[in-house]
Amino acid sequence: MKKLSKIVSIILSLALCLGMVSPAFAASFSQLQEAIDDTDSSKGTAIVDEEGRETGRYGYAHNEETNQYGIEAWNSEDGTRNVQLNEDVTRTPEDGGFDKSSSINIGTVHKQQSMNPEDVCATEHTETVVIDLNGNDINGKCDRTTNEGYLQWGTVPFDSVIRVGEGGSLTINDSKAHSEESQDENGDTTSTYVSGKITGGNGKNQTESESENAPFGSGYGGGVYVEKDGKFTLNDGTITENRTPARGGGVFVEKDGTFEMTGGQISDNKGYWGGGVCSDGTFIMTGGTITDNISEWGGGGVASDKKEGIFKVSGTADISENKTIAPIINPYLKYDGYGDGAHTWSEFVETRPATAEQDGEESRTCPHCNKTETRPIPYVAPDVPEIPDIPETPETPETPETPETPETPETPETPETPETPETPETPAIPDDSADGDDGNYPPAVTVIEDQEVPLAGLLPVAQLLEELRQYAEAPDAELPEDFKWLDHEFAQAIYWGLQEELVSDTEETPFNPEEIVTVALLREVLVNFVERCMGLDDFIVTLEGEDDEMVMDLGARLDALYAGLETALADKAA
Repeated sequence: MKKLSKIVSIILSLALCLGMVSPAFAASFSQLQEAIDDTDSSKGTAIVDEEGRETGRYGYAHNEETNQYGIEAWNSEDGTRNVQLNEDVTRTPEDGGFDKSSSINIGTVHKQQSMNPEDVCATEHTETVVIDLNGNDINGKCDRTTNEGYLQWGTVPFDSVIRVGEGGSLTINDSKAHSEESQDENGDTTSTYVSGKITGGNGKNQTESESENAPFGSGYGGGVYVEKDGKFTLNDGTITENRTPARGGGVFVEKDGTFEMTGGQISDNKGYWGGGVCSDGTFIMTGGTITDNISEWGGGGVASDKKEGIFKVSGTADISENKTIAPIINPYLKYDGYGDGAHTWSEFVETRPATAEQDGEESRTCPHCNKTETRPIPYVAPDVPEIPDIPETPETPETPETPETPETPETPETPETPETPETPETPAIPDDSADGDDGNYPPAVTVIEDQEVPLAGLLPVAQLLEELRQYAEAPDAELPEDFKWLDHEFAQAIYWGLQEELVSDTEETPFNPEEIVTVALLREVLVNFVERCMGLDDFIVTLEGEDDEMVMDLGARLDALYAGLETALADKAA
C-alpha cells in the first residue's frame, strides 16, 4: 500500500511539473488596474535579476505556483506608465456585475451608476499608459447570446474592455505579434496575423455627454471606448469578438476623441452601426487591417460621423471583407465604403452619351458609402443604308454585221429656228398649314402625359416643403445671390419654407434640406403651415407614430391633411 501511494505521489509531482493538472493562471481586471494606477509602485513588488539587483520594474498578480508575476509595470522618465502582461487578464465576477460594470480605465472616465442619466461618476486614473500585450489577451468575458451574437439588454453587464477617458492616452503594443504562413490543400500560401487580443467586451454604460433618451447600457464600443479629449493608438494586437447592440463593435470614438491605427487588426466584431469602428471624432489609419466585421445597418468596417467626424486612411491600411446586413440611410452618419463587402447599387445612369466618334459612360452609386462605379457605353456606329444586290447582267448576243450604208444625199439647209417664247413663272404653292389643315402629315411632336407618382419611401424635408408650396400655390421668388441653397433642386421651396417660418436655420439648429422626414419633423412643419399659410389657428394636426419614426407614406398623410384643410376652410368661409 505504501509503495502504491509513493507511485501516485511521483506521478502527481511529474504532472504538476509538466503543467498537466495545474489550472491556467490569469490576472484579473482589478489587478491590471492596480498596476496601471500604482505610479509610485507602493503596491507592487520590486523585481530583481539573477544577481539580486533591482530592475526598476514592479510585479503584480503574483502566481504562487510559478513564483512569477502576471503583470509587470514601470515608469519612464517622461512620466509614461509602462505595463507588460505575462499572463492573460480576465474580467472576473469580483470585477463587476450588472449593477457594477467594470473596465480597464485610462484618464478621467465617466460612468453612469444607475438608470438615471444624471447619476454619473467620474474617476481619475493614470493618464499616459503603454500596454505591451506580450502575446496575451485582455478578456472582458461578456456573454455572447442570441440574435447571431448580438447582446440582449439586461442579460449581462454592459461595459467596454478598455475605457480611455478625458485627458487619457493609451497605446497598445504587442512585442510577440507575428505572422504565420501555411499552405492549403491546393498549395496556396496564406499568412495569418497572430497576437494578443482585446476581446469579450459588449459596450459601455451611458454617460452624461449622450442623449438622455438612450437606454441604460446603450452598449457603445465593445472593445475600446474613447471619450472626448481621449486618445487611443493601436500599433499591434487584435481587437476581436466584441459585440454591441449600438455603435462600434470593436471601437467607438466620441466627438473630440482620437483613434490612430498604425498596425494590428480589428476583426470579427459586431455592432448595429460600425461593426469594426464607429467614430464621432477623429479616426486616422495608416496601417493594419480591419476585416470580417459585421454591422446591422451601416459601416461594416467603419462608420464615421457625417458632420464633424474626421476619417483618413493611407499607407498600408487595409479595410476589406466586412459586411452590412440590412443597410439603411441615416441623415447623420456616412459610410465611406471602406470595408463594406457588399454594396447596394443604384441603377446605372448615363453620364456621357456615346457618339460615332467615342464611347459614352454610365455610372452607379452606393447610397450608403457614396462609392461610384463607371462603365463604358460602346460608341454608336452611323446608320449605313443597305445596298441592294445587283442582278447579274445577261450575256449580250452577238451583233450581226451591219450592211454597208449607201451614200447619204446632201442635206438641204435647215431653216432658222423661231425664238422660243419665255416660260411663264410657276405660281407658288399655297401653305396649307396656314389655315390649320395639316393634311396627312404626321405630327412633329408626340406628347406623353406625365404619370403622377405617389410620395412614398424615405423623403427629405426639402421635398416636403415643395409639396406644401405647390398646394399653397406660392409663386417663385427672386432668390438672393448669397442664398446658401441657391443651386438646390428645391431651392424655391427651401426659401419659401424659411420665409414662412415653417422651418428655421440657426447656429444652434442648422437647417438640413436632406434630413429625412420623421413623424416629429412632419408634425412641426404641418402645424406651422396650417397656422401661417392657411390661417387656421384652431386646426389640430394629428399624426400617428413615434416621434423618431421615419415617415414612409408622406403622400397619404398629406392627402389626409388636405382633405381636412378643405373642410376647415369651407366652414370658415361659411
